Amino acid sequence: MIHPFGRFSPDTRLAPGLQAGIGVGSVRRKRRPIRHGALLGALLIAVAQGGTAQAQRADGTYPVTLACDAGGGSGPVRASGSATIGGGQGTYEVRVGSGRETGSGTLAGGRLTLSGKGPGYEARYAGEVSGRGGFLSGIQTGAGGKSFRRACQFILGDG
Repeated sequence: MIHPFGRFSPDTRLAPGLQAGIGVGSVRRKRRPIRHGALLGALLIAVAQGGTAQAQRADGTYPVTLACDAGGGSGPVRASGSATIGGGQGTYEVRVGSGRETGSGTLAGGRLTLSGKGPGYEARYAGEVSGRGGFLSGIQTGAGGKSFRRACQFILGDG
């Protein structure tokens, strides 16, 4: 039988797209070999720098909002200030009423742990941070003869 586009036989060589039975005008996509050595090298570097990369993403200065429940005979506390993170360390200062709370801490594996002191109390906060900021929870406890304990949220940057 004669085909309208010419004569075909079992030995007739077809165009590459037609050999696979894909159809007229099809183009078979070439696969590019994966360079396993380059991929493995990049993965090992990323794993080795994991802790450092996390700390570097959080490095910077952030606005801080401190919000605490009522405790110690006073009402709820809402204060603002700033915090700086760099080189795996963190420091902060917050204006609380007529005084200020200051503290410092460490950043390890994306978790920031801070401790500080304010007028008549000690504070501890901890939570996860990133390049956008973080949300830390903690407590303030009375010091110097004051006896109280109140829960607080320490919002760093966008939280």
